[in-house]
Amino acid sequence: MSPDPQPNTIAPLSAKDKITLKKLKDQAYFTLAKTYGPFFLALAFLYYRMTPGSTFRGHRLNYEHMTRSDYNLVFWILAILFGGVFLLFLVRDYRRRVIPLKKEMLSAKKYCIPFVARKYKDPLYNKCLLFYPGKEDFYIEIPEKDFDAIRNGENMQLEAACITGEVLLVRSESITCEQASEFSFSDEVITSNK
Repeated sequence: MSPDPQPNTIAPLSAKDKITLKKLKDQAYFTLAKTYGPFFLALAFLYYRMTPGSTFRGHRLNYEHMTRSDYNLVFWILAILFGGVFLLFLVRDYRRRVIPLKKEMLSAKKYCIPFVARKYKDPLYNKCLLFYPGKEDFYIEIPEKDFDAIRNGENMQLEAACITGEVLLVRSESITCEQASEFSFSDEVITSNK
């Protein structure tokens, strides 16, 4: 690394960067499946569990004068209504989480951003952080062993995806950290309140 910071540059993605983006894409798919899969499975379970004539908690289900075809009609109306709402949210989340990562892999470019390391160890969340260059209230989370190897004021380089801004890697003369990720306390507060 040179002592004078250089301007941001654009470089092609390396094989490791592509693997990192693929892992992020797989993680996004898993998150979508974990979030929306149980709802659609619950619809199928309710359909078979609540049919007229079946038993639920030891009681035989009888819906007065409702026939099986009436039950099917009511169930499918409700399933289309609620399923449609959840399908809209699924499509929205797919467009926000997965499509940008696919575009990122197709563009095959990354930003190389030089910066000066400013370290911060948060005792409350037990996080080892570097201040994100050029972003307010954002940090780069790195493992503790890499955090200890970095000196305050050391010249570093951040490699981030061009479209999504995902942190791919942080490097200096002494370390190369591939487990780096973007971190924000506001995101942490939101997820801990849920």
